[in-house]
Amino acid sequence: MKDVSWKPAVYLVDGSNFYMSVFCGDFMSDRSAAEKKFAAWVKFVSENVEELADSTFRVYLDGGFRDLSGNTPKVAFIFSESAKADEGLLEYASFCASEKRRAIAVSNDRELVSEIKKMGIKTLNCGKFFRMFEKKLK
Repeated sequence: MKDVSWKPAVYLVDGSNFYMSVFCGDFMSDRSAAEKKFAAWVKFVSENVEELADSTFRVYLDGGFRDLSGNTPKVAFIFSESAKADEGLLEYASFCASEKRRAIAVSNDRELVSEIKKMGIKTLNCGKFFRMFEKKLK
């Protein structure tokens, strides 16, 4: 598996999609616990993977605010309230493309990934993203 470049980037993470596919063992898993575990993992990775020193994470989550122990200077949790989180992620991806900012979107949602690729933004599936950083932490 070839890793992505470690150049500074903003990682646009489809949070609900990510924690459901990586941190929930099955449909009946405790989603709240999986979401909190995922939030802690993102913060830990952002602070402990040296290659991410100049990168940031924007994590998009469906629904209203939930306490995930707050944002950090490198990680922002964005709650979609009444809209879909995908819409916010697409909007920011479009902004990054128009401003020529290096961004990498992380999702398993085929429709979302297709739209983002049309903008010229790189994408990673959730499993590869997770494994890439877990490998760096060993």
